Amino acid sequence: MSSAGGFCAGSKVMCEHQRINSTSFVFSAALPALLATAASETISGFTRHPEMFTALQENVRAVRAILAGMDTLEIVSHSVSPLVHLAIKAPSSATLSPETRSSNSGAGAGAGKSNANSIIPRDAPVYDVQKEEGLLQEVVDEALLQGVLITRAKRLYGDQDDKQVSLFCV
Repeated sequence: MSSAGGFCAGSKVMCEHQRINSTSFVFSAALPALLATAASETISGFTRHPEMFTALQENVRAVRAILAGMDTLEIVSHSVSPLVHLAIKAPSSATLSPETRSSNSGAGAGAGKSNANSIIPRDAPVYDVQKEEGLLQEVVDEALLQGVLITRAKRLYGDQDDKQVSLFCV
């Protein structure tokens, strides 16, 4: 049901008022007719076949029950979300245990001391993002061989929280 844009529905007077009195940017993101029709048909399908939501929730519970038993991954999404967001538990294993900044040889003088001018907490974990991404890609590849579609979350590092990589099960 992916769609983008907006539309106005209501009486002729209300729609005309909205069209005339709204600023121009409101109409620069209009919903194309084809997408409005597709969204409407999807909603109609939901109302004709409400049992699909029961089956979906049963599938979500089954997947979460299997994944909950894994000691290296944690489920970070909401329990009823059909998109199951997984992340490597920190520390997930001896090979992926994050080092703390104060234990790094390159941490520099004053490592382990509090710095009121820095947003980085003392002894903050340092993750090996490339190693974790490689591990998660192996999980994605193996799942695909088993007929399960999952993907790695893609991020622009430095733009968001770049300290943890994760997976999405669809």
